[in-house]
Amino acid sequence: MSVFYTVPSMDELRGTLEKTHRIYEPERSVRPAREAFLPQRDELIRDGEPVPLEPQGKPMAVLGARPCDAVAFETLDRVFLADPGPDPYWRARREAALVITTACTGPEPTCFCNWFGGGPFNRQGTDVLAVEKPGDQGGLLLIPVTEKGEEALAGTGLPEGSASDEKLLGEMEKKAEDLMPSDPPDLEKVAKALDGMWEAEIWSRYAERCLGCAICTYLCPVCHCFDILDEDDTRIRIWDSCSFSLYSKEGAGTNPRPHLSDRVKNRVMHKFLYMTKNIDSFGCVGCGTCVSRCPVSIDIREIVEEIPEP
Repeated sequence: MSVFYTVPSMDELRGTLEKTHRIYEPERSVRPAREAFLPQRDELIRDGEPVPLEPQGKPMAVLGARPCDAVAFETLDRVFLADPGPDPYWRARREAALVITTACTGPEPTCFCNWFGGGPFNRQGTDVLAVEKPGDQGGLLLIPVTEKGEEALAGTGLPEGSASDEKLLGEMEKKAEDLMPSDPPDLEKVAKALDGMWEAEIWSRYAERCLGCAICTYLCPVCHCFDILDEDDTRIRIWDSCSFSLYSKEGAGTNPRPHLSDRVKNRVMHKFLYMTKNIDSFGCVGCGTCVSRCPVSIDIREIVEEIPEP
């Protein structure tokens, strides 16, 4: 039996971790977990001096992110840690953080992480996987995934799980996997097809419904566009979105994406084509947040499934 631990509740786990860590808890479907490493407003220079890179005080524990969030962290590592100029702010926060994800024991109908090789109990990108036991039993099972996770749990004094806990874990994982959508599309073929769909009517059709509000990009665990501007004596980095017309507007006043249909197309192309070419990874992890939060019910899965085979 592999070593794992138990704790009565998330509150008790939080209290245990607070002795050694600062806690960051993303509010699912309200704030993306990437905010732990890429804040919506990030000060870079203050009074002419770079803001210190090293986190101050205790290291951070990202508590309660989902498995798809942890996969997104690794995807964004390929963006922000790539040569020739790794982002020092992202790197400092990532290296100092302990990532504890919560397994999805009851995946939502909008979840499709298995399209990308993920799953409700996926351990990729996390240090510790927390699994909530059924209501009649209560408590959490904590599975260390990395050496960092093992060291963090070993020092808590929490009791180890039993053989019956391990059996329960396997049953819960199988049940959650069975709830995921079947027959995912061949995304490699989707990427090839997109390369020839610059003038396809699908973009204008979905743009007729889109409001351009950017909630899909702001809540996405993978979207990472930003702008840099000066506020008085402070230079800041803030989130931006390709859904806005101003995002692609050039200094001369021209805009290569003047129409909403251009920006709808760019979002899908970026996630399912451009990023596969640039970093060998899709720009989507199948969390379904954009599907569940879109005010006009645009479903990116429907767009992908409409794309004909090349």
